[in-house]
Amino acid sequence: MIQIGTYVHGGGNIEEKIIAIKAAGFDFVAIGMGALSDGTLEYQVELCKKYGLEIDNIHLTGGKTTEIWFEDELGDKVCDRYCREIKMAADAGIKKGIAHITWGHKDPGEVSEYGISRLTKMADCALENGFLLCLENSVFIEHLYATMEKLKDHPAVRFTYDSGHRNAFA
Repeated sequence: MIQIGTYVHGGGNIEEKIIAIKAAGFDFVAIGMGALSDGTLEYQVELCKKYGLEIDNIHLTGGKTTEIWFEDELGDKVCDRYCREIKMAADAGIKKGIAHITWGHKDPGEVSEYGISRLTKMADCALENGFLLCLENSVFIEHLYATMEKLKDHPAVRFTYDSGHRNAFA
């Protein structure tokens, strides 16, 4: 059976959005860490259960992701943020999350061991939490290729294809 889903996004009342999504005939939703201004993650999970919508995945916070490729403390902090979000999502019963390799158009420079080691740490965190880390195509595709090559056998890593990103960036 084919199912259809949509992304819960933007401002407004989260419960009203979920009701409207269900009424429109969708079977599942994807939520974003950025949407948590509408309430806690657990609240969104409960609302989806209440209205019969499965949560397929969560889009982890992308902001400043490019920093993981640089030798600095901010890169470590971004990596740690991803690990906290992975644990939070897994604890709420969400077992799949989308993550960027870079964010925006800031040049990440060359593929670096800093970035690969931080993404490996994120993948290991996902594995420890029974979570799938789905790496998404974005602007700097060579960083995605290098990461996927390095982590191709990691049991907690998958690839997610965003056709909007493809059309906008490549």
